[in-house]
Amino acid sequence: MSDESASDETPLYPSGEDLSQEERTLFYSSVGQGISLWASMEGCIVELAAKLLDTTTEKTGLIFYSIANFYAWISIVDQLFELEPKYSDYRRRWTIITAALRALNDTRVRLAHHTTFDVDPDTWLALRPGRHDTRPKSLRHTPLTTMQIVKFSQSVVVVEKELREMLLEFELAASKHRIEDGFDE
Repeated sequence: MSDESASDETPLYPSGEDLSQEERTLFYSSVGQGISLWASMEGCIVELAAKLLDTTTEKTGLIFYSIANFYAWISIVDQLFELEPKYSDYRRRWTIITAALRALNDTRVRLAHHTTFDVDPDTWLALRPGRHDTRPKSLRHTPLTTMQIVKFSQSVVVVEKELREMLLEFELAASKHRIEDGFDE
């Protein structure tokens, strides 16, 4: 058999013969869900930054989504907490949340940049670095499986819930300040 005919027989899904379409669908759906949940959580960070800047989410979103580096987002919010004494009580909580976000971001990057298509077709379905990604960090990664992706998604949901609770507390604190200052009657 020539090399050309062997490559023509490579299955579209490099997942081995024993995986069902249902397993493939679950895997690829979990990848999409993980990326979408991360994007939703990023929206909470934009809302939080808008509160700290005392501006609209539209303006804050314009700025944040123009910054491609997620760690820059975290750094900006860190600095905004330092500049806004009204929310200083939340700084420690934000620091705990960012520790979780930093850990989760490695998996988010893998969801966005690793592949199933550059591997031996007889291996199980999982995300791995592309064949040209020879960075030591990438080579140390074990393949990212469906269950690991689902656990990532669950963790992102927990972080987003914590961010949403903090945003609600910001609103309550702001209302309390308005009442104390005589602006809400």
